[in-house]
Amino acid sequence: MTKSAVIITSLLTSCYTLFAQPSQPYDQQTQKSRQIALFKKFDTNQNGQLTEQEFVNAIASDLFKKFDQDQDGKVSETEYHKFARDKQRAKQEYPKIDTTQKGYIQLSDVMHYTPLINELRQAFRKVDTKNKGSVSLQELSELNPNS
Repeated sequence: MTKSAVIITSLLTSCYTLFAQPSQPYDQQTQKSRQIALFKKFDTNQNGQLTEQEFVNAIASDLFKKFDQDQDGKVSETEYHKFARDKQRAKQEYPKIDTTQKGYIQLSDVMHYTPLINELRQAFRKVDTKNKGSVSLQELSELNPNS
């Protein structure tokens, strides 16, 4: 499996986890409430559909928050390497994301990192099974991480 395929599978599994199955058991009403709240948060124009750009922004932002362990709005090289699964790839990628070599990454740096954004767009296209340029909460709720 290529690195892109691994990342896309991971992203799709994350979407599945967020929208289809809780990590801990919740009653059905609580799970539905969580799904709706997450979807509304991601659906920035509140039209009931996630566009590719909303999806990309949401996932990139979520990944950034996970890397930003001290929640200061910056990801240091130490934080990046600590959280990264593929340490060798992280060592090569960090300087490419921190293009101004300021010693930390901000969300805007991540949003300008073309390889990641392209992978997120590819992941969205896998989620958008009807090729309509957007996905609904219902469609995300029906995701199967093994497909």
